[in-house]
Amino acid sequence: MKKKPRTGSTVSAFVEAVGRTITPALAALGFVQEQADVEDLSAAYCYGNGPRYVKVSANADPRDAPCYLNAVLGEGQRSWPEVDWNGVALWRLARAHLGAPATISEYLIAPDADMAALVAQMRKDLEIYAADFLRGDLNVFREVRAQVNQAREPYKIHKPVGDGTYRTEVDPTSADLKSRFS
Repeated sequence: MKKKPRTGSTVSAFVEAVGRTITPALAALGFVQEQADVEDLSAAYCYGNGPRYVKVSANADPRDAPCYLNAVLGEGQRSWPEVDWNGVALWRLARAHLGAPATISEYLIAPDADMAALVAQMRKDLEIYAADFLRGDLNVFREVRAQVNQAREPYKIHKPVGDGTYRTEVDPTSADLKSRFS
C-alpha cells in the first residue's frame, strides 16, 4: 500500500518546485521576490515588477478541501484591502484567451500529486495566458479585472442600531476600490 504523503511535505514540495521553476522564469522577466509566507499547511510567494505582481500559493489544509495551488496577477498595492480588488486569478485570465480549456481553474492537489509537474504546468500557463501581462501589456488583464469587479458587490458593514437589530452600510473604501478597478 502506498503511503499518503504528509501535508507538510506537500508544502515543502511546492516551495522547492517554485524555487526551481517559477522564480527563475519570473526573474528573467524582471520580477523579483518581494514576499514569502511559508506555513505548515500553506505557502505564498509574491513577485513584483513595479506596480505589477504575481502571487503563487498553495493551500494544503484539509479543512479547506480540496487542496489547491493558485496564481494571481495584479497591479497596485500588495496590501489589504486593495490587493483583493486589483488582481485576477490566472484561470480567469486564461478563459479570456481563445483556445483556452473551459475547465481551467486552480491546480488541484491530489493525494498522490506530482508537485513539480503541477508547478511546471502553472509556469507554462503563466507563459501562455499571462505573457502580455508579464511583458507589461496590461490591456487584456485590465479588461478581465474590470469584468470580474463589476460583478462583485462592495463589502458591507453591519452596525448595531441598539435595539437588537443591525443597519447594513456599504464600506466606503470597498466602494471606492470597486469603482477604481471596474
